[in-house]
Amino acid sequence: MDQVGERVAAEPSFCAATQRFRTAFDAWLQWAEADMMGVERGAQPRKLIARWADRLLQTMRQAGALVDAYNVYDCLLNHWTATLQDDCYMVANDGWTLPRTPAPTKRNPTLADVVCDLLPPHVVASACFAPSLQAVAQAKERVAALEEQADAAGRAALKKAKAEHARLQTELVNNVLARYATLAPDDVRRLVVRHKWLPAIAASVMALMNDVANALAARVQTLAHRYRHTLAELEQNALRHEAAVKHHLEEMGFEL
Repeated sequence: MDQVGERVAAEPSFCAATQRFRTAFDAWLQWAEADMMGVERGAQPRKLIARWADRLLQTMRQAGALVDAYNVYDCLLNHWTATLQDDCYMVANDGWTLPRTPAPTKRNPTLADVVCDLLPPHVVASACFAPSLQAVAQAKERVAALEEQADAAGRAALKKAKAEHARLQTELVNNVLARYATLAPDDVRRLVVRHKWLPAIAASVMALMNDVANALAARVQTLAHRYRHTLAELEQNALRHEAAVKHHLEEMGFEL
């Protein structure tokens, strides 16, 4: 199946369709970024989503790509229902300001323990502290690997790894909290639009293209399996089985 998928992805007409899709969607992303960056306090969220969705539908229709334009349209509307709608209403009511400086909900917090609906801590971490975020993830993987070791040396290493993971995690949370305190409204605007809204929309839309590639590969695999033998081979196989059946019947005393 992997080889079939690779051949589908490398097929010139599929590559051309994929390029048209990406070019069209990138054009919408560029337009949407400028439009979203212009959202201000007092905006009307219903008009915003109507404008963004209509422009996306028109753009993808003109692209004529393999992905149905309405499926792309649904991606945006689903994201609107899940997250974007609430964010836009917050901006419409309060502007690009955070209601308060986020604070962790418990001692020794992780990023998940810091609550900020408009600008979640993982967005700030990935945009401003990517190396630290990666270091925390790597430390967590090391802890998971060491937990499989049961000997004394493994337990000692595990204890050390857990301490290092906790240290890195605390350092990251503190850096994120300190960054929140310095954010001006334009910083919030930039982080929300460029690092929260648009990446989430793009990820769901590009997943559609991957689904198309996988569906095509599965279809090709099915056809290849169905037609793996030529008609002559099938006829020869049928004659061979027919002869075997006649032979067995003759051995049983039946004459045809």
